[in-house]
Amino acid sequence: MRAAETVPEGVGLVLGGGGARGAAHIGVLKVLEREHIPISHIAGTSVGSFIGALYAVGYSADEIEKIILAINWKDMFNDDPARAQLPMRRKDE
Repeated sequence: MRAAETVPEGVGLVLGGGGARGAAHIGVLKVLEREHIPISHIAGTSVGSFIGALYAVGYSADEIEKIILAINWKDMFNDDPARAQLPMRRKDE
């Protein structure tokens, strides 16, 4: 059988990083779902890996959108420890 005669069982999807731009990936997933285009492989980097992982374990694009919008991104990437976790000598800083 020649390659042109084979029918793919789905598309491979690669999702990139870029912070807030990663939300555009959700739109791509919505279009693929609406058009009933199956995804056979998914990979990503940075926020793309987060969205890809959620999709790979079964969340729909709409569910992922709700999750993404509910996340407090400022707190997620804040590297300051909570005051309760600081040693006593640093609590006065």
